[in-house]
Amino acid sequence: MTPLRRLTLVLPRPYGVGGQRRLASHWPPGLEPLVERRLWDSATPGPLAVAALTPPSMEVEFIDEARQSIDWDREYGLVGIYAVTHQAPRAYDLARRFARKGARVVLGGVHPTLLPQEAAGYADAVVVGEAEDVWEQVVEDYLCDRLGGVYRAPAPPSLARSPVPRFDLIEPGLYRVLPIQTARGCPHACEFCNLPELYGRGYRAKEIGAVVNEIAVLRRFHPRSTIYLTDDNLFVSHARSRELLQALLPLGLRLYANSDLSLADDGGLLELAARAGLRQVLVGLESLSPASLTGLGPSGFKHRRLKEYGQAVRRIQSRGIGVVGSFVLGLDGDDASIFEAVLDFAASTRLYGVSLTVQTPFPGTRLFRRLEAEGRVLTRDWNLYTIFEVVMQPLNLTVEGLRRGHAWLIEQLNRPDLLAQRAAFFLEVQRRTARGATGAGGARPAAAGGGQP
Repeated sequence: MTPLRRLTLVLPRPYGVGGQRRLASHWPPGLEPLVERRLWDSATPGPLAVAALTPPSMEVEFIDEARQSIDWDREYGLVGIYAVTHQAPRAYDLARRFARKGARVVLGGVHPTLLPQEAAGYADAVVVGEAEDVWEQVVEDYLCDRLGGVYRAPAPPSLARSPVPRFDLIEPGLYRVLPIQTARGCPHACEFCNLPELYGRGYRAKEIGAVVNEIAVLRRFHPRSTIYLTDDNLFVSHARSRELLQALLPLGLRLYANSDLSLADDGGLLELAARAGLRQVLVGLESLSPASLTGLGPSGFKHRRLKEYGQAVRRIQSRGIGVVGSFVLGLDGDDASIFEAVLDFAASTRLYGVSLTVQTPFPGTRLFRRLEAEGRVLTRDWNLYTIFEVVMQPLNLTVEGLRRGHAWLIEQLNRPDLLAQRAAFFLEVQRRTARGATGAGGARPAAAGGGQP
């Protein structure tokens, strides 16, 4: 029987906590919708790149199950399912259902990369790591009816082989924010991070011209979208970042990005970022506890910069770039004082947004291995690994104390008086930067109080 020349790429909708699609069991009514509204709700770049690696002889479609329905009355050929950890149970159920319809199923993404043997029990094949050097073989094996096993490249691929993602597969208006990845990797190697397992320990960047071309293709299909530069740290190399932003300057973009605090060290780079259209930047502050920062990783970068956090945030925001401060609650140095400390810091610096997650030991990370050895991993129910649900035993807090503090802090950060203070602050910054702004991108953040929860 000739295989159906159709690839269906699926992004599963997770079951969530308690099978109710919730992010956290400890949040009171009304808090979950508030958190969801603040997330940077972007497409996932991986499946779109896989679509572009697929030969033109194959029909390709993309389904984001959180927004689109799967038509179970259709015939399916090759199905690729991408999953992060909290999507894994749904991904496995989808894999089995597609298989019952006669499809051949490949699992890939973060979770199958970290636990390939687990994933292999639910699919015909598993792609471990990046797809550029293996996907052609996957498709060939499918068409020759020999698909099976684990496909893993011997080394991280050159990003010169990374194609322009298939932005045409996204329905217009499906997302407000769309992704562009300009590089892979991060130099900091934090204990809780799974990047070394995904991308290796190096830093690889695309050519500037290739990035500009990707943006041109994206805008051809989605001209009004905000662009999220999904690099885990866009400013690893200030020289490259400067070259990239200079190339983006005339395009009139609206950009979101991730960074560390080193962005604040270079006033010229900050000014260029604002002029190029950078509106929000998520900065991994992680904690205000010296003890917690000491244990994060061997570089000690964040611990050394702790005393400069406030000044760095103010410097970035003075250019009209809203800082979304990312904090991980429940680190080993955290006690009950951490919640008030984060609230005071956010209020005093007028942080544009705050991302508040709880420490989550993802499988495959050094953190998971350490906490499991210490008997502190409370569950292997991957549905609960949402980064908002408590799945490990904190060292200096009770589980209930972490839950209560997390919910209380989100509520406090969204008090009307704090929102009004942030709005007034950014209105004044907007006026000041507008008076002195030149260039196409502008420097205004989207709206005070935005960003992540």
